[in-house]
Amino acid sequence: MSAAVTDAVSDAVTDAVVDAVNRPVPTSWAPQAAVRGTVVVLPGRGEGPQHYARLGRRLSGDGYQVEVLLEVPDDAAALEAAWAGLDAPLVGPVVVVAADASAGAAVESVVTGRVVPDGLVLAGAVVGDGRPAPADADVVASRTTCPVHRGVWESTAGDRADELRRTSAAARRWAEAAGAWRVGLPALVLHGAADPLSPVDAVVGAVRSWPAASVLAVRGGVHDVLNDAAHRSVAAAVVQFLEDLRGSRVAAPGAAPGGPLLQPVDLGQDLGQELVQDLGRGLVQAAGR
Repeated sequence: MSAAVTDAVSDAVTDAVVDAVNRPVPTSWAPQAAVRGTVVVLPGRGEGPQHYARLGRRLSGDGYQVEVLLEVPDDAAALEAAWAGLDAPLVGPVVVVAADASAGAAVESVVTGRVVPDGLVLAGAVVGDGRPAPADADVVASRTTCPVHRGVWESTAGDRADELRRTSAAARRWAEAAGAWRVGLPALVLHGAADPLSPVDAVVGAVRSWPAASVLAVRGGVHDVLNDAAHRSVAAAVVQFLEDLRGSRVAAPGAAPGGPLLQPVDLGQDLGQELVQDLGRGLVQAAGR
């Protein structure tokens, strides 16, 4: 290969890399087929849409429209303003997935009625100020142990470093409310059991009175549970939550009652014909959605 050709190939590769770096980051992901619902992601401190590209692709692959806000909402008013600026139609059920300090704004929005989705997912929520952020060298380790996502953090942490050491006004008010902020919506709370920035017991205490909340602690998980080493299992839990919520909304007359589509069966129990028929109706209904 001549020197001229080699130089041309090298220039083309360089141009492609530069183009990839400078290409605008998507803020939404759309499913290929009919939309089963909408997920609005509120990023955490220091994060942007690029931190949720993997989750966006995964959820859109399961039929959900995914929208990621560009900024961390400081409180309910900020979230309401950002919500009004969303371009895509919000096909229900609409679920807010709030990470880190954004969780406070999401909870405040629901309890004040400013933004009321059909369901709420809190991931690595921060109640109050949380724990002090570590030194710069340890920031990435406190957020994720996933090698792929570590690369995302390492390429972006310096861009929004000032955000990493402050919480939100709503997160502080949530802590001050001392359990009085009660959310009645279906809620899924996901938290790393080894989260160094937001102790799991503080979050459990804040949601203990919520009547329709489920809490899942990720064994060994650190702060960014949606993007930590167990991201596949966590995403599966989110999809199951979305499907159960959707199932309760679209239940047809005569179908199995709302709730989880996957029902455990006691192998030592005589099911009886009536229960078998109920399970059958549920499976037929699920298959037809």
